[in-house]
Amino acid sequence: TMTDRPPESADIVFVGAGLGSLTCAVELARQGFTVCVFEQRHNPGGYAQHFEREGFDVDLSLHHIGGLDRGCMTHGVLRSLGVLERLELHRRERLFTAEFQDQTSYQLPNDERSLIEALASWFPRDAKGLEQLFRDVKSLKTDAFAPFVGSTDGIPLEERLSASYQTSTFEQLLRSYVSSPRLLVLLGQLWQSIGLPPSRSSAVFSACVFASSFADGAYSIGGGGQALT
Repeated sequence: TMTDRPPESADIVFVGAGLGSLTCAVELARQGFTVCVFEQRHNPGGYAQHFEREGFDVDLSLHHIGGLDRGCMTHGVLRSLGVLERLELHRRERLFTAEFQDQTSYQLPNDERSLIEALASWFPRDAKGLEQLFRDVKSLKTDAFAPFVGSTDGIPLEERLSASYQTSTFEQLLRSYVSSPRLLVLLGQLWQSIGLPPSRSSAVFSACVFASSFADGAYSIGGGGQALT
C-alpha cells in the first residue's frame, strides 16, 4: 500500500524504491516480515520510470528485460514473486540493429542459436571463439550468482572460471575469444546498461548482463517499466 504515513514499526526498512528494493521487499513480505519502503519521488521504480511527450509514452531506461525465457533467472524470480503472470510480455524479434558509418547494418536476432549463427556468418574467422564465448559468459553468470542460489556444485572459488577474470575488463574478456574489430563493437553494444564502456567495466559483471541480454531472451513489457513496478 502506498501512503504518506509510515508505519509505527517495521521489521525491515528499504530506503529507495528501485527494482532491487522492491524485489527484496516483496520476497521478505512473502516470508512474513513487515516491510516498509521509502521513496522520495512521486513514482517508485528507480530507473523503471517513464514520461509522456507529444502523445508518446517513453521509458526512461528499461528498454527491454533479459533473462525472461522459461528456465532463466529473471523468469524464475518474477514467477516466484507472483509478478510474472501479471505482466504483458512481448518477446522482441531482434535484440537491436547496429548501423555503422559505412552504412553497413546488422540486425541481431533475439535467439541464442540464431544470433551465434548470424555473427559467425558475418565474422567467419571468429566462429569458433563465438561458440566458446557464449558458453563461458553463462558459466561466469552462474559463478557470480551461485552463492545466492545455492548452486556452487562444490567447486572451490579459485577453480571457477570467474577466478580467471576477477581483475579483467569486459574488453579483455571479449578479446580472449574474438578479434574482429567490428564484432567487438557489436558484442559491447549493451554497455549503456552497465554504465561503463567495455574497456572500463568489470568482466564478470558485464558477462552477467551479456548473458541475460544476448542469450537468455529479451522482452519488452506492455506499459513499460512502470507496469513492472
